[in-house]
Amino acid sequence: MDLELRDELLRPYVSDGGTPGGISRFKGVPPNILEKLIFHGFVHLGKWNSCPGVQELFLPFLLRHPDFTAHGYAVSKERKDSRITIEGIECDASMTIETVIDFANMFRQADDFALSPSRARCWYD
Repeated sequence: MDLELRDELLRPYVSDGGTPGGISRFKGVPPNILEKLIFHGFVHLGKWNSCPGVQELFLPFLLRHPDFTAHGYAVSKERKDSRITIEGIECDASMTIETVIDFANMFRQADDFALSPSRARCWYD
């Protein structure tokens, strides 16, 4: 696995400096970058905790609504389990009623859920 490529793809979206041997949080990852991260095998795709997983839940929605972006964390490349976990998606723009309804139907079971005509965010623990 080319962890330098992983870090290069994520660098513009990292929202903190990370912790040595720990994790780095990111937000604002657009669907096209998420697809590259998935293609290269960097993203954990399956179910975890109360989340059905990237492949089943987040990616189909992001492909239908490319104004949304992903957020989550990347485990440090110094660790054996250097993975990327997508914890949720968000959008800070005006949305159509159809998009609002689609978001509500898909993510209302998230651990954290916020929705208005101009802001949507979900997060899974």
